[in-house]
Amino acid sequence: RAFAFGDKTIESAVRRVNELRCVAVVGAGTMGQGIAADLLNKTDYHVILLDVQAAALERAQNKLCTGWRKRLEERRLREEDIRELESRITYTQAYDELRRADLIWEVATERREIKAKIFEAIDRLVDPERLSAVFSNTSSHTTEELARLFRSEVFREKLLAVHGYFPFDANR
Repeated sequence: RAFAFGDKTIESAVRRVNELRCVAVVGAGTMGQGIAADLLNKTDYHVILLDVQAAALERAQNKLCTGWRKRLEERRLREEDIRELESRITYTQAYDELRRADLIWEVATERREIKAKIFEAIDRLVDPERLSAVFSNTSSHTTEELARLFRSEVFREKLLAVHGYFPFDANR
């Protein structure tokens, strides 16, 4: 949850953050798995984990479930906690699922042509009024370079380039 601490200039942004309910993570590799796990463990958001490869989604699901089972064995989670976590994640290959997201976090690749296809799908499918922001995880591109991949100026203005470090769950 976000707080304004009496700062009226950021109240609308704080309200928008607190209204988030669903985050889509595009890319089920190491970074996507870590971001999905972190979101599930530290928020009450629903997470959509999208990847074009079914095998990547299966690996991600296995990794997340293995982590939860380990925490269960360590008595850091209960069975009902695992069921609740599992109920808040959707594994999908369907870009249509992005329509449900309040925030999209792209972590699929550093390849510009792949990012362009993902951003084109966002442009085509997602209601920009519903979407709070688009994050693109990158260490190779500037925000300006990535923003140009959107046709819509509205999405360009909502784009933030971010960079997480491997392994994601070890970030502070």
